[in-house]
Amino acid sequence: MDSQLPAFQKIVPSQAKPPATERESAERALFFATINGMESTRLLREYMNVCEQEFHANEANKNVPLPEVTQEEFAEAVKELLCFSIWLALYEHAEAQADPPEWFKIFILQSIGLSDKLYAIPSATEVGDKYPLSEGVEMACQLLSMNMAHKLKLGATAPAASLHLASLVQNNERVRAELMSLSLTETIESLDNIIHESSGMPS
Repeated sequence: MDSQLPAFQKIVPSQAKPPATERESAERALFFATINGMESTRLLREYMNVCEQEFHANEANKNVPLPEVTQEEFAEAVKELLCFSIWLALYEHAEAQADPPEWFKIFILQSIGLSDKLYAIPSATEVGDKYPLSEGVEMACQLLSMNMAHKLKLGATAPAASLHLASLVQNNERVRAELMSLSLTETIESLDNIIHESSGMPS
């Protein structure tokens, strides 16, 4: 996804320009939820591919198929990672000397709410309750990784499989910051074009 993104500049919530209207805020929040859903899909596919390669690297497993994951199970995993990523982006944009401005809080809450329209299960509230970031990002990422390994039936593929996603998520901070910056600085038309290009749809 990086190749499709404009030059990166991390936003500072207390200094960023707020959306001019409620509608603009909602449109930007929809982009943020949608693009994070796409990025979550990419990350999970990368995770599954790595686990599959490690599993089949063992000669004893060379011809052993991995357990099948249904579309519903994969969609639920995407939703969980999507919500987690939005909350993590909020956490990563916290400022030591300033509380987030009210418009920024509304933007994040709108993004979380819209994620429930993109993927109904599990609810954003369930995901938020499941991963309290206040107890530490590393611990939350490890818990997420173990849960995803179970949901995607990858726990037995390799000794480190259950924790591999945690590394992918933590190392993806720059992308989360890029998506946040895009959501709040690009024109609505540009955001629409990015979604179309990322999904392979004609503009």
